[in-house]
Amino acid sequence: MTSRSGLSASCLALALAAGCKADPCVDGLDEGRRVRLSLIEAYDDRSSSGVRFDPALVQAGGLPCGMAFGIGPGTKLVLKAEEIDTEMPGGCGMWRARPEPFGGTEIDGLGPAPMPKRDSLAYFAFQARASGCAGTLQVMIRVPDRGDPFRAITPSELPPALVMRSVSNITASAAGCPMATCTDYWVGTLERL
Repeated sequence: MTSRSGLSASCLALALAAGCKADPCVDGLDEGRRVRLSLIEAYDDRSSSGVRFDPALVQAGGLPCGMAFGIGPGTKLVLKAEEIDTEMPGGCGMWRARPEPFGGTEIDGLGPAPMPKRDSLAYFAFQARASGCAGTLQVMIRVPDRGDPFRAITPSELPPALVMRSVSNITASAAGCPMATCTDYWVGTLERL
């Protein structure tokens, strides 16, 4: 028997021997599943899509990243779910995803995973380079209501996907590259491919 928030009883019993993984914190992906993530707009209290803004879902006061690494409103990323590898205390985890090439960004070497939340669906984190910028790029997809991540945007409801992008450990910067650690949040939608 598997619970939504943890490992199955048999998996717990065999965890050391079999290397069992946690159940996902949010349902919707399977290993090898490809999805298209579309970034619609900034997630703030001025949303033109009419989604409900909850300030508790974002860290206030951070510096925005702009279009660093070719990611911003209007960006479409194709991701492939690889494995659940980051676990929350209590047992649920989020999928590590691999993006297909995007925005002229070169990625290599896994970066540190963002801190998972109970509504985390997937993330990717890499050392990245593009247009004179270099640093650690983290993207995490959250499903704030833990509902269907593939539903359409509905005014007055939380977004189907809340996307957080963070850039840190900046080692090279050029015009348009963040000068310090920065974080952005976007309203996103997911589509199965």
